[in-house]
Amino acid sequence: MLIPEIPGLQGSALTPRESEIVRLILNQSSNLAISLTLHCSVKTVEFHVSNIFRKTHTGSRLELVMKIMGAANATDHGTRGTSE
Repeated sequence: MLIPEIPGLQGSALTPRESEIVRLILNQSSNLAISLTLHCSVKTVEFHVSNIFRKTHTGSRLELVMKIMGAANATDHGTRGTSE
């Protein structure tokens, strides 16, 4: 399954599973909720989250979300500026 790139994370070389976990993090899912959704252990989710932080140069869920939201807002503003 091809997962569309997440704004702000282009070039981060996230695996499809890591991208899926990022989307669940954006939906405010806990590690336990993610593990239940993806049918894996909490330890596996923690491993993926750690890799996501390393690859995106972030240190927390909040920092990750802020990076993504900042990129999405910058993209939105750039699009609006060109269409007016």
